[in-house]
Order: sequence, then structure tokens, then C-alpha cells
Amino acid sequence: MLVTLSYPYHIGKEDTFLSKEVKYYKGNFKSVTILPNYISDTADSLDPFLEIDDALIKYTRNHIKFPDLLWRAFDNPAFLISELAGAGKDKKKVNLKKAVKDYLMAMSYLKFFTTYFSNKKDCDYMIYTYWFTPVTTAAALFAKNNTGIKVMSRAHGIDLYEYRNKNYIPFRKKTIKLLDKLVLVSVFGKKYVEDTYAISKSKLATFGIGTADPGFMCEKSSGNRLRVVSCSGIDENKRVDLIILGLQKFKAQHPDMAITWNHFGAGSMMDTVLKMAKENLQDQVNFKFWGQVSNDALIEFYKTNPVDGFITTSASEGGRPVSVMEAMSCGIPVIGTAVGGIPELVNETNGVLLSSEPDAEEIAVAFSVCINDHITIDSKKNTSAKKWKATCDARFIFPEFISFLKTI
Repeated sequence: MLVTLSYPYHIGKEDTFLSKEVKYYKGNFKSVTILPNYISDTADSLDPFLEIDDALIKYTRNHIKFPDLLWRAFDNPAFLISELAGAGKDKKKVNLKKAVKDYLMAMSYLKFFTTYFSNKKDCDYMIYTYWFTPVTTAAALFAKNNTGIKVMSRAHGIDLYEYRNKNYIPFRKKTIKLLDKLVLVSVFGKKYVEDTYAISKSKLATFGIGTADPGFMCEKSSGNRLRVVSCSGIDENKRVDLIILGLQKFKAQHPDMAITWNHFGAGSMMDTVLKMAKENLQDQVNFKFWGQVSNDALIEFYKTNPVDGFITTSASEGGRPVSVMEAMSCGIPVIGTAVGGIPELVNETNGVLLSSEPDAEEIAVAFSVCINDHITIDSKKNTSAKKWKATCDARFIFPEFISFLKTI
């Protein structure tokens, strides 16, 4: 049983992560039910083997809201009190409002699981929550008192790191201890959990998210030209403004070079960043903001356009970014900040690993690597593709993950 935010419906970018994984379920499990939390107008077309159950959608719509949540206040007050006392003991700054909110949501989702499984036949089930949220806490509490139920969760970035959540996420340690397994998408994430919560390594596993083989190598530019691509949301964390400053600096250092920058993705700061690009790069760099596009459209762009370098300037990353893996799969040298799981993918052999807080000069120097001699560029391109195949190829990543699931 896979509990998702919205998949197979399209909200956010969840389909980017899950569309490849679910293809490997058939033939490995007797049955798979997907329980999304939310619904949208568009959805992936799935194999009939995968059953889509809208029970959680209906429950979330009707019960995960005030005042309905208040009915759950006295379901297990000791659970909330022990969290507040334990967090204080660990000298964490407790956000009481958040703790109460997550407690009420967890108790409400616990009610859902209790009702949902009351009509199920007496057999074993695995609940696999794709995000580490109060739904996971609820599933873990339910399994605690119900033999035959196992619970496993993935944790990515915003649902994992406390420093991305005002330094506090309620019920973390308690939930991890109740889980059968917590799967992290990067070695960095696994170490974070070990160091932060003093959790036994036996509870944890690392499985990245694989991407498909595009079946081609992206062409490189010829002549005195640099073509750069970036793909991310446009917000404070992604720091797309740093790319603009880096390109401006690079152009000043190479005034005769033709430079093209294509950015794929949108976000809350899009208007601000677009204005900044126009002010800083006008008549110097040919740039285009494509907005949100599908993965297929991005891969098609790589197939039909030369690209000399891919860049990400994230301030933090939960794991190994899909956008970086996709660029690597097409043989594109990658420039990335030394945060999260990016150093697990990027180094001097296939691109440039920036510092975690790069300035315009550092980024400009990195761009210069993309116009180095042909031997160096070809080496980085080939290494990018080889590293992707060794560590990110969905054809190997997901079968290994499925085998792992069967052992839980």
C-alpha cells in the first residue's frame, strides 16, 4: 500500500519521482493499492495492476480541517505530552502550535487507518508512505497495535531536515523508532538522521531515485559559444539569482562569447528573478524562462539542442536531485553546490562542485570549465554518463529497491 501526496494525480512534482518507480511493482507484489491524499484534474495513466483508492482523498477533504481535527485532541494526549517533555529535555526550541497541529493530524489519520483496515481481510500488509509526514506517524502508531502491518517511509528534504522547518519537526524520533524502516534518498540524509536522532543504523537504508536512460548523448556547442541549462523551482532555496550573477561575471570576462541560458521551472520568486535577469543580462546573454515543463519535454530539449553545462545553485538539497541525474544521463557536465546529496553525484571528473555559498566569481570560473579544451569536455561528458549509469540508472536502482522492500 503506497500512500502519496497526490500521485498518480499531478500536484507539485511527485510524478517526477514516482512515475518510474511504480512501473517495477507489477510482477513483484500480489497487489498494490495507491492511496493519494489529494486529487487534481490531471493524472498519470497507470497499469490496471495498480489500484487507485480515493478513500484517503475523501477522508482528508472531510476530516483534516478544523473543527473536525479538534475531535481528536483527547485520543492520546500522553503522546503529545511526552513529545513536548522530550523535546525540551533535548534542549530543542519547541513550536507548540506545530506540535499540536501535527498531533491532531496524526491522530486523525490514525482514525483513518483504523477504519480503513477494519474491513480488510486478515492478511499481512505493508504501508509505504512516500513522504515523512504526520501520515507516517499515524501509520506507525496503527501498526504498533496491529500485527501483520509493517510500515516503511521515504524521507527526502523538506520532510526530513529540521533546519528547513524552523529547527523543529514534532514526533521525529518517536516515529522513526516505530517504523520498520526509514529510507533516505542520499547518504547525506542517512547520516543526518543518525547524527540528529541517535537512531540505530539497522532502522535506516539508502536508496536513491533512479531516472530513465534517455538513449542519447547531448551534443556540445561548436565555436565561441556557451549554452547553459538549469532546472529547478524559483525560490529562496534554489537561488537562481546566483546563476544570473555568475553569467554576468562570465560575460564580462568573455565579452566576445555568445552565451545562451535556458531555465526550466517556476516558483514564488519567478517575477523577481525574471526582472533581475532582464536588468543584468539584457543584450549580453540570450536567456529564456520556460516555466514548468514535463520531464519528457526537458529530455526532448536535451536531445534537440546542444548543452555545454547544467547548473544548480541550491542552498540545500534533501537528496540527489532528479534534474542533476537527468542531465548526467544525457552526458552533460554538471555544476552544483556542495549541499545535500549533490557531492554524491558531482565532482571534478564530471563537472564542478561549487562551495555551499558560491559567489559570482566562483560560478564564472565554473562556467569556464565548460568551454575548456575538447579533450577535457569530452572526458567530463563521458564521465557524467558513466556515473549516472553506475549510480542512478532506474533499470538497476528500482529492482534493487523492490528486492529490499521484500525483505521488510
